[in-house]
Amino acid sequence: MPTRSLKPLYLAFFTWLGLFSAPALACTISASPPVTELGTHSSFAIAGGNISSSSTATGIRCVTLLEVVSNSYLALKFEGSIPPLKNTANTDTIPLTISWTAGGPALSAEVMHDEHSTTILGLLKASGGYITLHYRTQAATSIRAGVYESTLRMRWYYSMCLVGVGSLCVPENSTGLKRSGCLLGICLGALTDWGSGELVTVKLRMVVERDCTISAPTVNFGTRPLPDTFDTISQSATVRCSIGDAYAVALDDGKNASGTTRRMSNGTSFLEYDIFKGTSGTNRWGSTPTERRSSTSADVAPNVHDGVATQSYHYRAQIRPAQAPVPAGAYKDTLRLSVIF
Repeated sequence: MPTRSLKPLYLAFFTWLGLFSAPALACTISASPPVTELGTHSSFAIAGGNISSSSTATGIRCVTLLEVVSNSYLALKFEGSIPPLKNTANTDTIPLTISWTAGGPALSAEVMHDEHSTTILGLLKASGGYITLHYRTQAATSIRAGVYESTLRMRWYYSMCLVGVGSLCVPENSTGLKRSGCLLGICLGALTDWGSGELVTVKLRMVVERDCTISAPTVNFGTRPLPDTFDTISQSATVRCSIGDAYAVALDDGKNASGTTRRMSNGTSFLEYDIFKGTSGTNRWGSTPTERRSSTSADVAPNVHDGVATQSYHYRAQIRPAQAPVPAGAYKDTLRLSVIF
């Protein structure tokens, strides 16, 4: 009878369809993933460009069987331009590029980046399903220290096979995505419409710190028989710092000081010396607030804080003449020059 012959067929059909059922979602979307921290870098490092970082906080995670990846689709589209990182306190910006791989070609805005035929999908299983994006800064000179942020609006599109056999696929699709040859959730054909995708807002943050380059040449007094026969040495230290900030330059008392008296050592013997500000006078260059050199009164390029100009600070080094003779030998000391903002 017809009813008896159809019953096994219905059972077989639903058993076959049951092979394609899946208890879990293939992709999960987080519309506002955690902030992507791009690290802390000096302003001079940023000026050189190519500061790289990567993050899986891209708002999407897709878990699918590696065997059915070839039947799946994944695409990304940035809405509007890719904005630079911008200082939260002013208008300074750091250009930014984004790529699928470290050092890879930059992704463009308003373009559908279809990764169906690339290795991105093949990496899903190894990465636990997280999609990684790579960020790289471009050269940005004369930027101020501070917190820099950027907000990316991007849409993810996907059709991930929960289960697949040959060309058959039971997909989970992003909003509006369509595939051809689909019946009762089982698809045979390729993608025909990407749909509207899933909007994700990703926030990037980078901290830029003040930085300075310092050059302080060695002071060489030469060779003399007695303390009062050494010549006074006149030299300059140079400093270049980040844009926008005045600073002070301090000079400590060295490794062998006795109180505030600087001394060079040779074993247990000491030779006293002084360092004075400028090319004349007896104002001590030291580390206390009144002894420091201000960038606003540098000897070269005073009060210039454009991140480009190098400021010079003249000084005089002198062996104290009114001290007892010391044993012959090489006397040395090491001082630290510090920039204080």
